[in-house]
Amino acid sequence: MSRLEDAKLLLVNRDKAYKLISMDTHPLLREYFAKQIRDQYPSSWREAHKRLYKHLIAATKEGNQPTLEDLQPLYEAVAHGCQAGMQSDAYYKTYIKRILCLQTQNMDQYSIKMLGAFGPDLSAVACFFEQPWSRVLSNFSEAEQAELLNRAAFRLRPLGRLNEAVESWETGLKIVLKQKTFEQETLKQKNYLIANIKANLSEVNLTLGELTQAIKDAKQSVSYADDSDDAYSKMYTRTIYADALHQTGCRDEAKILFLAAETIQVEHQPKNPRLLSLAGFRYCDFILADVERAAWQTLLKCIDSQAMSSHFEVLHAVSQHMAQILDWAKKNKNTSLLSKALNHLTLGCSGLYQAILSQSKPSIQSEIAAAVDGFLRANTLHILPLGLLARAWLHSSEANNNGLDSARSDLDEAWEIAEHGPMPLFMADIHLYRARLFFRADPYPWKSPQTDLAEAQQLIEKHGYWRRKGELEDAECVIGK
Repeated sequence: MSRLEDAKLLLVNRDKAYKLISMDTHPLLREYFAKQIRDQYPSSWREAHKRLYKHLIAATKEGNQPTLEDLQPLYEAVAHGCQAGMQSDAYYKTYIKRILCLQTQNMDQYSIKMLGAFGPDLSAVACFFEQPWSRVLSNFSEAEQAELLNRAAFRLRPLGRLNEAVESWETGLKIVLKQKTFEQETLKQKNYLIANIKANLSEVNLTLGELTQAIKDAKQSVSYADDSDDAYSKMYTRTIYADALHQTGCRDEAKILFLAAETIQVEHQPKNPRLLSLAGFRYCDFILADVERAAWQTLLKCIDSQAMSSHFEVLHAVSQHMAQILDWAKKNKNTSLLSKALNHLTLGCSGLYQAILSQSKPSIQSEIAAAVDGFLRANTLHILPLGLLARAWLHSSEANNNGLDSARSDLDEAWEIAEHGPMPLFMADIHLYRARLFFRADPYPWKSPQTDLAEAQQLIEKHGYWRRKGELEDAECVIGK
C-alpha cells in the first residue's frame, strides 16, 4: 500500500494514531478496472450496481425539504440504477418521486425550482439517454422519451447550453407530433405538450436572437394551448408571444396579448389575479419600457419633461402590482428561487428609474443585489445578464471610482455570458450600456463609445431587436455616431 501511495496510485486516509480509515484509487485506475469488469463479468457488474442502488435509496433520508447535499446520494443512486439495468425504477421511484419531490412537496421540479440544481439534475437525466441529447434509451416508451427530452432541454437552457436545448426540444417535438390520438382528452393532452415545447422553443430562440422564429413558435404555442383547453397554458403562452413581439417593437400587439393573459389569470385564479414569476416579470418589463427609456434620456440629459407625470403614474401602477405579488409570495412557501429573483429585479429597476427621474439617490441597492444573488442561486445563466446590467447601472450612479470599476466589472461579466451563449440581444444591450454609462469617462474602458454604438446598431438591425431602436437614437444624438 505504501508503494502504491508513493506512486500516487492509491490515496490512504489514516487518523492521528495512524489507523486506517479508508483507501481510494486514482480515477484512471477505477475507470480501467471498471471497464474490465463490465466487459468480462457483465452480470457481476450489474449486480454490484444493483446493490449500491438499493443501499443508497434505503440509507438516504432526505426529508420533506431536502438540501442539495441531502439529495446527492439519490443522484448517485440514479446512475447506479441505470448501470444495473433498472432504468424505469431509477426514473420513477428515485428521480421523479424523491428528487423532484412530486409527492412530498406537492410541486413539480423541486430540485431545480427550490435548489437550482440544474447541473446535478442534467447529469441524472443523462443516465436515461443513449446519445445526449437526441436519443433516449429504447426501453422507454415514446411518451417517456418525449418527456425526458423536454426535461433535458429545460435543464440545458439555464446552464447556457442553448443550441443543445433547441436540439433536445425539437427532437421531443417530432416524437409528440407523430403520436396518434383517438380520444378527445388524449388530444388535449397532446396539444398541451406541443404548446409547452413550442413556448420553450420560442423563449430560447428569442435568447439566441432568432426573433422571427421565436414569434412563429410563440404564435403556434398559443394556438395549441387554446386547443388544449388548459387555462395556465393559455395564459403563459400569451405572455411569451407578447414578449417576443415587444422585443421586435410591436407594442400594440404585445399589449393586447398581455391584457388577454391577465384576463385569463383573473378568471382562472381570482384570488391571485396578477401575472406571476416570468409572466409577471415580462408584463412589468413591457409596462416600464417607456419609463426605462426616459431614465436613460435623463442620464443623457435629453429628457422630454412633458411626459414626466405619466412615467410616475406607471411607476406607481407597477409598485401596486408588485405589492400584490409579494403578498402572495409570502403566503406561498413554494415560490421558486427564480420567481423571487425576478420580483427583486422588478422592484430594483422600478426604484432605480424612480430615483433617476426624480433626481434623488437610489435606495434599492438591496433589491438589485438580491436579484443577482437570486439568479446565481437559481443557476439561471440565461437570465443572469439582466441582473448584472441593472447592477452596473446602479453602480455607475455612485460618485466614485469604485462605483465605475464595479459597473465595468458587471458589464464584462455579462458580456462573457452573452458572447458564449450566444445571446445577441444581451450583447446589444451591453454595447448600449457601455456607451451610455461611460462615454464621459477618460479613458474609455473599451475601444470607444462610438464603436459600441455602432456594434449595438449592427446587432439591433441584424436581429430585428427594434425595442432598442429609440434608445439607440437617443444615445447617438448625444454621443455621436
